[in-house]
Amino acid sequence: MSLSIQIVSKDTYKAIDEDYPYEQDLASINSLLQKEGAQQFVETSSKEASESRCAYSSFPEVFYAILCRLVAYGYAGISELPPLQDGDSIYEDEILEEEMYMLRSHIISHSDSEGYFVPTEFAEPIIDDSIRGEALCSSFQALQELISCASLIGINLEGNAVSDDEANNINSTPQSHPYFAERISWFSLYEAMRISIESNSLVVFL
Repeated sequence: MSLSIQIVSKDTYKAIDEDYPYEQDLASINSLLQKEGAQQFVETSSKEASESRCAYSSFPEVFYAILCRLVAYGYAGISELPPLQDGDSIYEDEILEEEMYMLRSHIISHSDSEGYFVPTEFAEPIIDDSIRGEALCSSFQALQELISCASLIGINLEGNAVSDDEANNINSTPQSHPYFAERISWFSLYEAMRISIESNSLVVFL
């Protein structure tokens, strides 16, 4: 199974003369945000952002689990990420297992196959089975989580940003690289969160 990460807005669907398929879910999202006392999500048609610089439009779902392991090590403040070996079980990693129970990481709490990140700031993931994926997460918080663990897989940031040169370096990562899955999934999600915030749009996992 593969995971596709998309940035969606009403304007996009209006431009191709199709109905916006997330209207009902958007109402549920704002209902949950209201319950949490968080700012409501209101799309604005005037904001535009650049396209994703990530060369991969989708990747295997297992890559997302591998990314979650990376994020867990970042949360734990561990300075080195042991590369995964053939036969390793990702979910038997004690660092990841402990972080999964904390329910504080927006990336780790999110489903690996469906659901939303919304460009609104709220501290902890909103866990609720009424929403697709059973967790509503913040693009802002997810971006910070990614920034915090970038150095563990050799990604160099300028401030908190990925330069175009570094983007090319990440896209050129060979499959033989010990952190290939981490780097590709990290950059795909980083770009999605960056664009979500810039354009005030939902990130949708499909």
